[in-house]
Amino acid sequence: MAVDTYYFDASDEGPTDPDAVWNDDANAFDGNNANSSVNSTSTTGSKTDDELSGGGTTANGSGTITQVRSRHKGSNGAAGNYDTLNVTCYTDGRGEELGTSSSSGSQFGGRVWSNYITLDTPSGGWTWAKLAALEVVIWFDTANGFAECTIAEIEVTSEAATGTNTQINIGDDWKAISAAKVNIGDDWKDVAGIQVNIGDAWKEVF
Repeated sequence: MAVDTYYFDASDEGPTDPDAVWNDDANAFDGNNANSSVNSTSTTGSKTDDELSGGGTTANGSGTITQVRSRHKGSNGAAGNYDTLNVTCYTDGRGEELGTSSSSGSQFGGRVWSNYITLDTPSGGWTWAKLAALEVVIWFDTANGFAECTIAEIEVTSEAATGTNTQINIGDDWKAISAAKVNIGDDWKDVAGIQVNIGDAWKEVF
């Protein structure tokens, strides 16, 4: 099982700031913890008002995806007058809303990570193509002004593709187990569903 982290990079779409209320839009999508995109307005935002959005992530892997979590880093206003910074994840084209991470109580400039949230599984399940095309909307929902987002990221838990990490020798040629057959009782069988001896231990091959 592998756990890898990727960030939203707006490689597919954006950054988009339709109401022109964020500064340095690209900073929220460059993977750099040292800079931010800042909203210094005094209006109440939403997912469709005063928002900053971008589509595309750096996700690039293989194997079966078992869980996807999301979080963001930023700050939320002047001391004692905090906003709530929200980052909502969607499938490509904002087809399905998958979850929102939120943070508050961090003074402007004192950037902190939000808690992780586990994203909903999209229709048809997770694929690496869906991960690469995820979209994010950054917004805040109080009217105190001054919110900044430094980075939004996803954490992907995956299992290696079955049969691709083990090989057996057939006719002096090493074959990936997923593509091999073995001879059992004078009958050639697909490898799936049997056991092979690997490192002095019998392992089930699925």
